[in-house]
Amino acid sequence: MRIISWNCRGVNNDTFRTHCKEMLITHKPNAFCLLETKSSAPSDLPRFIRRLGFSEHLKIPSDGCAGGIWLFWNPNLISISVLISSTQLIHCFCSQGPKGMSVTLAYVRPDSTMKQTFWNQAREIAAAIQGSWVLMGDLNDIALESERAPP
Repeated sequence: MRIISWNCRGVNNDTFRTHCKEMLITHKPNAFCLLETKSSAPSDLPRFIRRLGFSEHLKIPSDGCAGGIWLFWNPNLISISVLISSTQLIHCFCSQGPKGMSVTLAYVRPDSTMKQTFWNQAREIAAAIQGSWVLMGDLNDIALESERAPP
């Protein structure tokens, strides 16, 4: 099972399309998640993604130019059942044959209130999970102050 989560920091530019195509051709994922799309959806993007082999999708729209999560998959390659979606996450159960796991794809807004909302929701999700769980994405959080980039 191959799932790619990419913080693309915007989809409305040519470099996005070039990198997107290269990534999908190189890694051949079963599911592909774009984070921080900064767009509600350009009209031709669904066609672009479909040409790359995905037939199903879920889009969490951005709030103006902030956020946005898009998940694409091909049900012939992977089964995805979306359990929870919000402005900051998509939580789903992914399976391929007999193997399955819970997956949470997140783009956490860099705002203390939104971070707290996300972590509360993540704790609720974690408490309900039995089995394997992967949490991936951009959490916009650091463990140590030394991880912060200089201004």
